[in-house]
Amino acid sequence: MSVFSPWDLPLPYASNHSNLQCFLRCITPVVPTRLLPKKCNEDSNGGNLETNEKERDEEGYSLSEVWESYSEWSAYGVDVPIVLNNGDCVVQYYSPSLSAMQIYTFKPFSSSFRGLGNMVKPENVSCCNDDDDDDDGGGRSEIYNSSASSNDSCLSSEAAWDEDFTQTNTMDQCGYLYYQYNEMASPYDRVPLQVKMNELGKHYPGLFDLRSNEISPYSWMAIA
Repeated sequence: MSVFSPWDLPLPYASNHSNLQCFLRCITPVVPTRLLPKKCNEDSNGGNLETNEKERDEEGYSLSEVWESYSEWSAYGVDVPIVLNNGDCVVQYYSPSLSAMQIYTFKPFSSSFRGLGNMVKPENVSCCNDDDDDDDGGGRSEIYNSSASSNDSCLSSEAAWDEDFTQTNTMDQCGYLYYQYNEMASPYDRVPLQVKMNELGKHYPGLFDLRSNEISPYSWMAIA
């Protein structure tokens, strides 16, 4: 009786694609879209306004579904077929971790999405850990928390080249900065992506509850 081994599995794409193409194809998550019930707008008195029937449902996904697509990879790693120089095929496993991200919304977010931790005023957005406080010289996380009107990080590279650049221009193009994060620790010293997102989501529920139709296309994340 033969014993099953993962090495008996076929290596897709390896013979027809470069190692880089295989890597990119294997590590790119696929998040299915679905009909999202449109949220009711609130009037000034806190009451719900009726929504047009045709505009009630939109196709999209929530951020929680994005992180869920990484759950198995966070636990076991994602397998990527690699072809060596001698023609042999091997499988390498990669574990995803969060490097950085910025989440912008089209509209000012509701109080239910705001962080449960200390919020930093827009004019005082800064790193939670100053360089002088780095006592061990090791990696550390830089977390920036902002309110709805803080948008000074979105187009900082373009701002240096545009003398007429203003914060209003940034807001018009990027939206409202909900949350940004920058991990300074080495990828080898980081917790898995799913663990990190669960940790951040406890303090910033919008990282799970915000939906694709509420998030500006200028939002981004970097996964190592």
